[in-house]
Amino acid sequence: MSSDRWVEWTSVNTEDSTDGWGTPPRIWRRLSTAVSGFDLDPASGAENVPIADHRFTIEDDGLAQNWFGDVWVNPPYSNPTVWIEKAVDEHNQNNTNSIMLLVPARTNTNLFSDNI
Repeated sequence: MSSDRWVEWTSVNTEDSTDGWGTPPRIWRRLSTAVSGFDLDPASGAENVPIADHRFTIEDDGLAQNWFGDVWVNPPYSNPTVWIEKAVDEHNQNNTNSIMLLVPARTNTNLFSDNI
């Protein structure tokens, strides 16, 4: 990643003190094209451009909802484990076609070793 892109990425994801970070379109657009568009974003609300046709915000509680179709998930980084567990449950119930999760790649953590 070029230094210019790194600066852009970090500024998108660290400017505010909230736990919800919007995913830049250059990250999700190609993935969306690969599945002919995402049907659901259950952890929506921080992005400037909607990623999926259907969205659940914090008020909707995406963890309490049924998921369907092709799903994009950029969960709050303070507790991604519950979102990973929800994704596994929804997949095991055959509710989804695909689920793409954007989580930190910290290979020295329990999150990584327990779920990847």
